Amino acid sequence: MALAGVPRHAITNLYFTDQRVSFELEYLTTRILNLLEKFQPQIVLTHPYEGGHPDHDSIAFACHSAERMYELDYPGSAFDLVEFTSYHAESGGIKTYSFLPCKDHEEIRLCLSPAERDLKLSMLQEFKTQEKTLAPFKLPEVEIFRPAPQYDFHRAPHSGRLFYEYFDWGIDGANWRDLARDAERSLLSPRERVA
Repeated sequence: MALAGVPRHAITNLYFTDQRVSFELEYLTTRILNLLEKFQPQIVLTHPYEGGHPDHDSIAFACHSAERMYELDYPGSAFDLVEFTSYHAESGGIKTYSFLPCKDHEEIRLCLSPAERDLKLSMLQEFKTQEKTLAPFKLPEVEIFRPAPQYDFHRAPHSGRLFYEYFDWGIDGANWRDLARDAERSLLSPRERVA
């Protein structure tokens, strides 16, 4: 973050554990909602729901749910929910720097200059504990964003095997969707009944 020019005081660590976020969807959503209320952002960047990593899908769920809750609590105070590319499964491997196709959601493609590519590589190299995981990201040419589509978190993001289902991470897509359904019912149903 320092390499990107983000000062320490601008960073908020929510202290969730890698590969365990799926089991704390309600708490994560509430924490994000609290940050939305505190900072009242114009834009929120989030992961897409693509089955790449259960934590990434959990962040997507929490951001979308917090957005709905925020709009119910503060009508007329909307922000733009925007996704950046992450990764997902493709032909049994990993696909980076690309979204799964989504109709009617135009992508914003920013070609990186040589200096921007060098900066991104320097930032990736700082994350030493994830060196192997980040290897597929070592050829950054573009940064791609899009307005976040409205997902149905009760359905798989695509018809194939999810990328994280190739690993023994204690959760599969069906279990994740059950957790999302339970969290959605708990978080949103009471608010939507009142609205």
